[in-house]
Amino acid sequence: MRIFFSFLIFVIFYSENADENCKGKMAGGKKEGVWTCYYENGKKQEEGAYKNDLKEGMWKYYHDNGKLALEGKFEKGTEVGIWKMYNDKGEFIEEIKY
Repeated sequence: MRIFFSFLIFVIFYSENADENCKGKMAGGKKEGVWTCYYENGKKQEEGAYKNDLKEGMWKYYHDNGKLALEGKFEKGTEVGIWKMYNDKGEFIEEIKY
């Protein structure tokens, strides 16, 4: 459980400070639609949609080797439902319910 929360804190911190490594659309100064962020090595770091500048719908986060790390759903910027976590080999570790 502690690994999950440490990883999630890293993902949130990284994504909030990495807009220069992200691609997506802005509308009225707010993030809208699908956004994709990348690690410095060019591999995908995260991908999901924004609505009115808040994360919305399914989001996926990746380890820097390209393997899936975490996936789950947002509603108005808040985690909801079942979130699944994977190790750096892409193997399922655990799920958390919000």
